Amino acid sequence: MKNKPRQYLIRVLSILGFVGAVYLIAVGRLPSRLPAQLSAKTAKVFDAATELQKIKNEAKGKGIFLTLDYNAKQVFLDYGLDNSIVLIHQGFLNNEFNINQCHTLMHLLGHNAYSSGKYKLSQLASVDSQLCGGAFQHGVEAEITIKNLDYITELKEFCAEVQKRTPGADCYHGMGHATMHRSLQINNSLKDCDRLLPGPVNNLTECYKGVFSETAFLVQGVDGDTGLAFPNGPPIKLAENNPLDLCVSLEAKYQKGCSLQLSRIIYDSSGTPDASFKKCLNSAYPVSLQEGCVQILGAVDSQHTLTENQAVKIPQIIFTLPAASRHAYMQGFFGEARAFVSSGKAVDVKAFCRSFKDEQDQAYCSAIQV
Repeated sequence: MKNKPRQYLIRVLSILGFVGAVYLIAVGRLPSRLPAQLSAKTAKVFDAATELQKIKNEAKGKGIFLTLDYNAKQVFLDYGLDNSIVLIHQGFLNNEFNINQCHTLMHLLGHNAYSSGKYKLSQLASVDSQLCGGAFQHGVEAEITIKNLDYITELKEFCAEVQKRTPGADCYHGMGHATMHRSLQINNSLKDCDRLLPGPVNNLTECYKGVFSETAFLVQGVDGDTGLAFPNGPPIKLAENNPLDLCVSLEAKYQKGCSLQLSRIIYDSSGTPDASFKKCLNSAYPVSLQEGCVQILGAVDSQHTLTENQAVKIPQIIFTLPAASRHAYMQGFFGEARAFVSSGKAVDVKAFCRSFKDEQDQAYCSAIQV
């Protein structure tokens, strides 16, 4: 594989719909799990460790992630779908790249698998890989949106197939990304999501969240599909100083999705987390939006320590918040914990829950694990 020089901005703040993934979490230390798609038979046939070493040798110091990212289509052509999943998963387990970068690679794999024309929608929907936040499905949905004039019909068909595999599963997050990326217009993109009604899933929250997730990337100057920086800087800017000002101006059905995604741009990784959380807490905003903001910042803040295999250090401000906001922070943490666990890494949730001294908080925290 040949590397093509490109400018790249690592996505450090991506939280792409981890909350809501369907996983049962046992009390105590969450055990590592392989996605269902990664069968023992496949792992024996394909030596991912050897292939990763070959890629690292070819990379010549540029890193495995950038090599796989720049050559995503060729990776798919060289290794095929199943082995590409094994390869990406092994790279993540080996700490060759972080969970956001893993999400990018799985997203691109979804794009390439659909655009190859080799698979029916039913086959793509049968890829039950929640590896790194379920990005494969998002990539398929985004590519359907990009490649088809009648993408609404095909997205519904794909979602129906996903429902056969996993009844109650989320759909359409990838469409939200793609339609916002294409139009650069928030209101138009949200209305595009509304065209999915009626359908096999009539809760469009994931589509709305996709719109606002892509909006956050655009404001930060990053392509949410590929993880690559836009060469000429951010395509859009927010007029509002605080993203919650935009959220509260929207129709009620869009507001929560906005707070759960767009609010992440206020997280300042260079400062103290407390300062970022304070921006969520303004009585001028509805409580539900404040809590959505705390939840997404909780996910972002937790991700840093989970990536470094450390115990989560809960910002002191969280312990001063009302109970509902403390619980929103917990939901943000568990959204990240599920993403790590479903990708094969263990998370000590028991220690996290013990950090809260209030008995009701501990009970709430323990209940999330069931």
